[in-house]
Amino acid sequence: MSKSTFDRLDTLILLGGITALTAISIDMFLPALGVIARDFDIPLNRSAALTGAYFLAFAIGQLFWGLFSDAFGRRLALRISLSGFLLASVACALAPSFTILLAARFAQGLMGGAPVIVRAMVRDVSSGKRAAALMTILAAVLSIGSLLAPVIGSGLL
Repeated sequence: MSKSTFDRLDTLILLGGITALTAISIDMFLPALGVIARDFDIPLNRSAALTGAYFLAFAIGQLFWGLFSDAFGRRLALRISLSGFLLASVACALAPSFTILLAARFAQGLMGGAPVIVRAMVRDVSSGKRAAALMTILAAVLSIGSLLAPVIGSGLL
């Protein structure tokens, strides 16, 4: 990607959406924890393990995706990360038991490397004030996504 590519609005929207994806996936399902506990007939506090599993896996994944994208390229890393995230999300939606849902949620966290890769892409093609401006835009999109995700989750519920 060239510097002019990052000046395009559609590219900023795409990168912002990719950056916000993991935050949205964390916050969007929080309103449904009670419903998940009821549907799988488990205590409510056990359903909260879904958040912990995601965060633990996400932390581990961040270490991996940065190194992987440095070694094999940003595009390949982004494609694998997003594809794996999609597959894990489908597995979450189709999970027949809480154990499988918990494992799929862990896999979703592991595959959530897109934000790290996007930030690396910004650093690859810009520096100084321009890089700071791009990072600020991405952080703003991330914040807005985190604020709107529970509202969207409640609406879907």
